[in-house]
Amino acid sequence: MDATWKRQAAVTYAYKFDYIDVNEFHTTSIIARIRYCVPFFMAMKSIFVYMADITSMALTFAWLADSDCTTNTSLAGSYCERQKARSNDIIPFKVRPWIMLVSVGLSFLLLFLDWRKAWVIIKSRDIAHTFTSNIASRYYSLKSYPHFCFFLKVKNSRNLEEKLTFFVFFVFKGWKRLILAELPRQALNFLFIFDLVDIQTHLKSNTAIAADQFGTTLGNIIGAYVAVVKANTSNNVSLIQLILQTTTVFIWCLSFSGMIVAFLIYIPLLGKIRGNLKEFCCVKIDKRYLTFIIYFVPYD
Repeated sequence: MDATWKRQAAVTYAYKFDYIDVNEFHTTSIIARIRYCVPFFMAMKSIFVYMADITSMALTFAWLADSDCTTNTSLAGSYCERQKARSNDIIPFKVRPWIMLVSVGLSFLLLFLDWRKAWVIIKSRDIAHTFTSNIASRYYSLKSYPHFCFFLKVKNSRNLEEKLTFFVFFVFKGWKRLILAELPRQALNFLFIFDLVDIQTHLKSNTAIAADQFGTTLGNIIGAYVAVVKANTSNNVSLIQLILQTTTVFIWCLSFSGMIVAFLIYIPLLGKIRGNLKEFCCVKIDKRYLTFIIYFVPYD
């Protein structure tokens, strides 16, 4: 992988789906059909994360409205009383719902902008730009299995360095959503989980736990969290909120870990690519496209 790809870019054309029959790439492979579940799973995961954050935000606003701590549930009532007694929170409880509201609103704004860009790509039917757009590629994959097979063929034809480059590119594409939109509310979700564990320990020992003393071992953290879950099994609303927030925090941690790995991989790749990352990916996709055309559509 070197800068010669720039010379290829100078003669690369805008290849479209209009010039290819994707049915030629249709495969009955069991592995391919199993992998076809991935676009559906990713779409459902995105919907779940948005719905979970909206639900958590709504429940947090409901608790904020209960300023007199009149909630009958043990978890909500104890949480409300605990917040009254605490004055050293990093982020005051009354401010948290509004931060989450702004964060969720920013996520939907970024989603709208991504969908607008993706819709332009979908209408253009450009192969390279469709492949480099998560929304556009999933749209075609969910709509048509042959399109998914075509994308799968492109993915399987790459070498290791190109696979790493594409991985870095797709991870970096989501940095705005991950850092600007999701980080604030996932930090609030983590604080909420920490507060609940603190409440459970406080109710049992009648002594508050300082943030720098809590969770000295992983076993203590897991044990305290399990105690919180068991203590609120009778309160479905609070238990659902706890599970939703724990799941979204876990998903965000996985995404952030992927961002760190992508950054470490990008450092050595930067000297080899020596150019725009997206342009490089588009050139490589068009190159694979020409290879497929020669192989699947022989000249008369």
